[in-house]
Amino acid sequence: MNMYIHERDNWTAFKWNASALTAILEKVNRKQGLLYGRLASLGFDSKLKAMAENLTYDVVYLKFRI
Repeated sequence: MNMYIHERDNWTAFKWNASALTAILEKVNRKQGLLYGRLASLGFDSKLKAMAENLTYDVVYLKFRI
C-alpha cells in the first residue's frame, strides 16, 4: 500500500540513494528537453511549455511517491 513519507514511523530518518535518484532525474530532464524541442518545432508557445513542466512534475511525483 502506498503511503506518504510522513505516515511512516521513522520518517525523520528518511534517506535516499543520491546516485540512483540522479540517474532517474537525468533521464527525466532529457525527455523533458526532447519534449520542449518538439513543442518548439511545432510552434507551441510558452504556455504549453508550462503545461509540459506541470505534467513532468506530476509524473515524477507519482513515480517517487512512497
